[in-house]
Amino acid sequence: GESPDAYVFATREAFEAKIEAGGFLEWVQFLDYLQGSPFPEAHEDQDVLFEIDVVGAQSIRKHYPDALCIYVDAPSREVQAERMRARGDDEQRIAQRLERAEAEQQRAQQLGCAVVINHSVQDSVLEIERLIEATRDAHTQQSSNSPAENSE
Repeated sequence: GESPDAYVFATREAFEAKIEAGGFLEWVQFLDYLQGSPFPEAHEDQDVLFEIDVVGAQSIRKHYPDALCIYVDAPSREVQAERMRARGDDEQRIAQRLERAEAEQQRAQQLGCAVVINHSVQDSVLEIERLIEATRDAHTQQSSNSPAENSE
């Protein structure tokens, strides 16, 4: 689950001021809402996880080109619509989201994101864990093969 302080609410003016000051790693306007992620505190050997859209992923890639990007998608647009109806979304919101989903899927592919098809939460979590572990292993191997490490 998310920590209780996962969301910080601000006035539109305060949010826009933080944008101008470069205070966000990524931010986006979705419908009538502004959402953003501040720059994370750097901690050695810790992963940072963001749940964001592809616009946010593109922004993060500008700052961290080697970041692992995972795009989680529904098995089909029909399944996505069924899931949205089951959680109570209205038809207008479903139509907007499905239209946006096609463009997001294409953009995720352009960004080189790994794609996880969410048939079930359990399987998706296992696949995401596998992707994270593989990325950690690759970064560890890169670090151990760097010239600075091998020159001693």
